[in-house]
Amino acid sequence: GFLRFFSVFLVALFVTTSVVRDFNDKVLESILSLPFPRSVYYFGKLIGFLALAILVALTIAAGLLLYATPFQVAIWVASLVCELIIVSTVGLVCIFSFHHLTTAFSAVFGFYLLARMIGAIELMSTSPLVPAGKPSQEVVKAVVSGIAFVLPDLYRFTQSRWLMYEGV
Repeated sequence: GFLRFFSVFLVALFVTTSVVRDFNDKVLESILSLPFPRSVYYFGKLIGFLALAILVALTIAAGLLLYATPFQVAIWVASLVCELIIVSTVGLVCIFSFHHLTTAFSAVFGFYLLARMIGAIELMSTSPLVPAGKPSQEVVKAVVSGIAFVLPDLYRFTQSRWLMYEGV
């Protein structure tokens, strides 16, 4: 669990600080003055950050091979790569939207934590311990279900039990 959290933190922080540095050094303005569409810059950054996500995941995999079978590590790392791709994409979108490091990083990490916990939040909103039938409870249940529909199911990604037990 620590390795997953550390890798997400590292990738999100690198993505946001890298683009903020481009803003501050006026690199973005000089690149956008060239006769290329803005999407070239965005997708170029995105491909670079995806390569970083793969590199971080493979580095973690090298250490995990000491403790688990290669098949289990391969499954876990493939899931981690997908999780890091989602986080780096959200990080890039947030930094272009907010233009401030603290706001963008907080939004990325808030997104990640909410996507990680949405399964538990959804279970709590539909719990039999909560009195059903009240209009406020139905509104809360609908809002939580709507948020869960939009967010990726990151709580199903990169589970530690995949490393400990055979099979997925």
